[in-house]
Amino acid sequence: MEKLSKRRYIKKSRSNTMAKILISVCGIGSGHASRSLRIARYLVRKGFSVAISCYGDAVNYFTRLGYKVNIDSGLSFYWRDGALSKLNSIAISIFRWRSVIDGFHKLAQYIKYFSPDVIISDSRITPLFLARKYHIPSILITNQLSVKLKRHDNSLLNEFVSSIVPKIWSIADEVAIADLPPPYTLTRWNNLYSIYKSSLSLSKVKFIGPIGYNSNIKLYKSLSSKYYDIFLFLSGPRDDRRGIMLGIIKLAKLLSRKYKIVVSLGDPELSHIIFKSSRIECYGWVKDPLYFLRHSKLAITRGGYNAIIEAILSSTPLVIMPALNQTEQMENANQVVKLGIGKYVYPNFSVYSVDTIYKRILQLSYEIFDDYNSYIRNIERMKQILMRYNGLENIYRLVNNLI
Repeated sequence: MEKLSKRRYIKKSRSNTMAKILISVCGIGSGHASRSLRIARYLVRKGFSVAISCYGDAVNYFTRLGYKVNIDSGLSFYWRDGALSKLNSIAISIFRWRSVIDGFHKLAQYIKYFSPDVIISDSRITPLFLARKYHIPSILITNQLSVKLKRHDNSLLNEFVSSIVPKIWSIADEVAIADLPPPYTLTRWNNLYSIYKSSLSLSKVKFIGPIGYNSNIKLYKSLSSKYYDIFLFLSGPRDDRRGIMLGIIKLAKLLSRKYKIVVSLGDPELSHIIFKSSRIECYGWVKDPLYFLRHSKLAITRGGYNAIIEAILSSTPLVIMPALNQTEQMENANQVVKLGIGKYVYPNFSVYSVDTIYKRILQLSYEIFDDYNSYIRNIERMKQILMRYNGLENIYRLVNNLI
């Protein structure tokens, strides 16, 4: 795998006869990018030539780590005060239709240039259509087969959107869900209900488990020393993070009255250390959030799938504060509670004061610490199940079967 100064794409250059894999990455947030990078590195070690194409937050993620990628364009979300507006997101995508079409053509040109043997799409529709057009085998990797515009909404629009997405995903030759099989599936509604309601073939859908964590298995086998009381870290799209950043800093300062806190604002464009004292450490960006997860008694985060998995493997209970109207995070938060590994709260900074949110999170923290051993037992049980699955090896097998 090459760095910025050498090649335009991530590639291992031993032989022109090796199979070539193109990974097309969703650019919303950094979770898709970090997962795709693990896949790229693993496939390179297995002898494949790998290229990456992406847009948005993913471009910043890869370039900060020193990798060149092909830059295209794709869909983006509209955020305000830490809340996701899906209807405004759709409207903006329609308004920017030229950019979407331009991204389609850029990706098509790159596919012709790179000539991949297999295309892996991490939660993107465009590469699947292009793979079908150019008769290239394709694999979809996703956490959720379907989406809801709103929770508990049975309107025709919501039903239409939640039913049409799995049908679009089905054009992939293989559908790999980076989650555990039932009954331990985190994104339950978005996956199990979607399979039941859609025409997706069960032979095509595979629960492959989390991707890329088995390589650090030694870190997770035993409990680490807990130096910090709470690790509060943001993840997700830049506009979401920046919409609540000041509120999060105020919240962390309030929590530091009771606990020793470490904060990551999850923004690679900010300076590494923002401020530091005996009770609180605030970072704009941490390269290894797993270190702080392993060494914290409790984690407070948005509710993205990767963050939850990393907390489980780090034996750290959770308080989930999902973005408003982000139905995947809200469903994940409900499942965290059902599995007995954490609590959730909806931090609407545009409606409630920071003091109100602080009091609610403080109450949930007390509840977890009062029954801490019970939460740890539930997490350890989940951890043992997670460690049985090697998502990277399962992806490698799917790729081999398609070549």
